[in-house]
Amino acid sequence: MVKSRKVVLVEAAFALIGVLLGGILGAGASYLMVRRKSWSDARAAALRILEDLHLAEIVLGQGTDYEFPPWAGDLGVRSWQRHREALTFRKGYYPSGLHALEWLELAATFGDLRLLNEWSASERDEAWGVSAHKNVTYAQSLLKQFEDDPPALKTFLRNLVRSALQSSGPREDPAAPKLSAVRQSAHNPDRR
Repeated sequence: MVKSRKVVLVEAAFALIGVLLGGILGAGASYLMVRRKSWSDARAAALRILEDLHLAEIVLGQGTDYEFPPWAGDLGVRSWQRHREALTFRKGYYPSGLHALEWLELAATFGDLRLLNEWSASERDEAWGVSAHKNVTYAQSLLKQFEDDPPALKTFLRNLVRSALQSSGPREDPAAPKLSAVRQSAHNPDRR
């Protein structure tokens, strides 16, 4: 029995739709897996940096002798240099991540810590300790969000649905820092 031309076209259209839909679903799943891996890497990097910052905080809290024992590290600077690329993960719909301005603030903070780290032990006075402590505390506050371990898929889907339900106008993340606030804090000596 010979199929009519119309039936053949309908079958071909359904086959084409199936191939396109499969390609879109496959690409979407791959994208989500890459984002999930990037988020996991960013969280692991932040936790490693937080560990080093915690050790620095312990030493800084012990008084005016700012001689860092080998186990206390270097105010977290090497850890930051090793893991900073992973922290460029954009938060988006995921439970944690840094906005670009937060990352830049974190980079500036670790730049300050690097400079403080270069001071010799004889130069490290109380003012050095106060500055180092403020910088360590500020870096910890920026990375604190990574300590929480909410279910990523649930949070991702909730944020995705919430975003889809918002108006179609320009979307602004209310949690994102404003450029003027970041610039202002960068010039404020008490920012940390």
